[in-house]
Amino acid sequence: MTESERKKIADLLESGMSIAQIRQLMAMASAEFKRAIAEMKRNGELPKKKTGRDKVAEAFARGERNPYEIAETYGLTYETVRAYKAQCGIVTGRGKRNHKHSPRTLAIYEDLKEGKLTTAEIARKHGIKWQSVHKLRRKLEEDGEI
Repeated sequence: MTESERKKIADLLESGMSIAQIRQLMAMASAEFKRAIAEMKRNGELPKKKTGRDKVAEAFARGERNPYEIAETYGLTYETVRAYKAQCGIVTGRGKRNHKHSPRTLAIYEDLKEGKLTTAEIARKHGIKWQSVHKLRRKLEEDGEI
């Protein structure tokens, strides 16, 4: 294999092509190609393949902020991009959101704090499922309000 062929393979790998794609592109025998790749690996001539985590970190470093677009660009899922972002410690400037409770939720909270009615009675009174009331009760208990 000539130096120009080695350079061409290295350039194609850096551009993102896989070894299988390059093998189809290059007009050489499979055994010869495998030997050439093995030799290039031993000599450290092959560029390091970028992982999805590297790509996501670079995208955020460039200023891209939409995880959906990053996922589509690099062929990853949205959940993967979010996980990589969290693992790399990337902060996108979004803080914790402040939620205002609806009057209905506040009324349920008041009934729960009084402690006179059962979960099922509160659910019937407000026209919701008992599971929702139980969830709110657990939240109040965790916050130490009950």
